[in-house]
This record gives sequence, C-alpha cells and structure tokens, in this order.
Amino acid sequence: MCLLVLFLLVRPVLSQANDTLTGVSNVSNMSVNLSEENVYEEDEFVPPKNCDYLIVCMNWSLCSENNTKYRYCYDVNGCTKKYKAIERKECNHIQETHCLNGKKDLDETDVDCGGSCPPCSLEKDCMRDEDCESNACDMLNYTCVLRADKTTKLEAFAKQRPFDFWLFVILVYLGLFLGAFFLIKRSFKFREHQFIMEIEKKKMQNSIDLFYLFLSRKDFHRAKLAYKLAIAIGEKISDFLPAQDLRDLEELREDYKKYVVNAKKKSESKNKEKD
Repeated sequence: MCLLVLFLLVRPVLSQANDTLTGVSNVSNMSVNLSEENVYEEDEFVPPKNCDYLIVCMNWSLCSENNTKYRYCYDVNGCTKKYKAIERKECNHIQETHCLNGKKDLDETDVDCGGSCPPCSLEKDCMRDEDCESNACDMLNYTCVLRADKTTKLEAFAKQRPFDFWLFVILVYLGLFLGAFFLIKRSFKFREHQFIMEIEKKKMQNSIDLFYLFLSRKDFHRAKLAYKLAIAIGEKISDFLPAQDLRDLEELREDYKKYVVNAKKKSESKNKEKD
C-alpha cells in the first residue's frame, strides 16, 4: 500500500520532467544531497521536518547553440515544492557536436571520426596512428589498417617517390664515405706530422752531441756549425718539444756562451804574449 502511494506521488513529477526536457533522455539514478540553497521556489514552501532529500537527475543535455548544457533534477521525497535546474555548464557547441553531424569538418580525418573525435574504423582516412581504432595508420594510402598491414613512412616514401628515395640513399652513403675519407686523411696527416717531429728531434739531438764531440776535439769551427744547426731545429719545433729537450737546448746555449768567453780570453792572452 505504501509503495502504491509513493508511486502515485512520483508519477506526476516524472511526467513533468519528461515534458520539460525536450531531447534529453537516459534518466540517471544517481542520488545526491540537495541543499535548500540549490532550489528556487516561487512561493514559500516549508519542507517536512527531518525530510530525507533524495533527487534523481537527468543526464546532461547536448551543448545548445548558446554554448550551454544543463540538466534538471526532481525531488522524489517531496521535500521541495517542485524540481528545478540545479546546474548549468558552459560548452562549445561546434566542438562538441561536430563529431555527430554526419560531416567531415574541423580536425576530423573522416566523417565524424579521427582528430578530436573517436578513432576511425578500418579503411577510413587517417593522418596518424591515434586516428585509428587499430592504432595503425598506413602511411602509403593514409587509411586505417591492421598493425600487421601497416606501411611505414620510409616504405611509403620509397614507393611514392622512388627517385628521391634512391637519391637520398646515395647521398647518405656518399656522406658516410666522404666523412670516413677525411677522418682517415686527417689521421694519416697527424701520423705524418708526428713522424716528421721525431726526425727533427733526432736531428737536433745529433747536432747537440756533435757540438760536444767537436768541442772536445777542439774543432771549434765544426762545433759552431753543429750548435747553429741544433738551435735552428729547436726553434722550429719548440712548440712540440718535451720539457727535457727544452732543458737540453738551454744547457747548449749556456755551454756555447762559456765556450765563446773562453775562446775570447785565450785569443786575448795570445795577443798579449805576441806583444
């Protein structure tokens, strides 16, 4: 009996909700708490004490042309005088309805699919993998295919523009060959430079050894020539000499200065003896 009375109370409200919301279907049985500030009454209404607020809301409507979507709710326990819209949302009518208009527009890759719309089924147009339900967009025909049948970008480029593809391959190999050639040439040049530096160092050391040899034999003329040769080579390759070779050159200069000073003293003493 109680259930029958409750049904008779709720039925007029349900009928009024369906008449008011044109084009909005799928009633949601979601229960929410309805506060008094959410309800707008034309006349003063005093709800029953300890009334259990229980409302049933319609689903959100489609985005209207004034860029607004809404939903209405009704009170099933009679705590309010009548139901009213309790929520409105701003929306973009074009963006939210273009996926259902039966046209290919905005960022769609095919009719009502792809882009910001749901993914497309097989054999429909696409631009990337995300546009397809199979997550595979064939880059040759730009259609949705199974992943096993997908053509990669490189394969599509080779089939669509074979001349450009082979020209690209030749240029890549040519670039690799020239790069390897210049690296090898630079390596040989570096080794050649090292080889020349080693020869010049040996020539300098030999000249230093000859200087001391001729000096010990009192062959001052040849000792002087060996000194000049060692100094000339040392100045030429000074940037590449290790610290030990640089010290040897400094010692050579000091010894040569001593030799010159001693030679002058001996020459002066001989001149005095003659006088």
